Amino acid sequence: MAANRAWVAPARRILLDHVPVGFAVLDADLRYVEVNQILADINGTPVRAHAGLTVRDIVPDLADLLTERLRRVLLTGRATHHREISGTVPSSPGQERHWLESVLPVPGAGGATAGVAVLVWEVTELRHSQRAATARQAAAQDTRRIQLLQQLTAAMARAVDTTQVAEVVTSTVTAALGAQIGTVAILDPAGQCRTLATTGLSTTDIEVMRDHPAGSGTPAWSCGPIAEI
Repeated sequence: MAANRAWVAPARRILLDHVPVGFAVLDADLRYVEVNQILADINGTPVRAHAGLTVRDIVPDLADLLTERLRRVLLTGRATHHREISGTVPSSPGQERHWLESVLPVPGAGGATAGVAVLVWEVTELRHSQRAATARQAAAQDTRRIQLLQQLTAAMARAVDTTQVAEVVTSTVTAALGAQIGTVAILDPAGQCRTLATTGLSTTDIEVMRDHPAGSGTPAWSCGPIAEI
């Protein structure tokens, strides 16, 4: 039977060294017992050189955070999964990188936790892609705002009175926001809404707006800001 299982140890080593996940086992003193090649490459320290060293010895910039997380699992016996880590490591000094980390308790004699096993996934490229996408969205929004202001400026330059200005604002802003209804109204000294321009409303809706003062108890309309651009 033992001969039939001789392949298990090499298979385990192949798995640990070739899956795209860093792996480590640390003892109860939080010293490295074993790491795979992926994690050794992340840390910038050879596999064999990890043995007996602490996290602070290997990745000093991340030591405080990592040691706290490892010790918590060691003491509680409860695993943690996919906690994010960001920082620098000796393999790429000055370059912020990002990882997801899971820490699992390793049971020992008598049910006590003998150490911890750690799995580490590099997500640096994913985070960079997400930031780039966010930046592109922000730039597109800024461009849209600038275009809207340019359209408003050009149209208002042709407006000759307050009603025309309101019509320009209503049509341009409603379209820019992708809204179906837009209106510009003012609140007169008597507390009534006076509609200057509207789009997407029926004649009946407009009459309701004109005939009911704000705060009169009528739920249909009141003067106030509708949208912010």
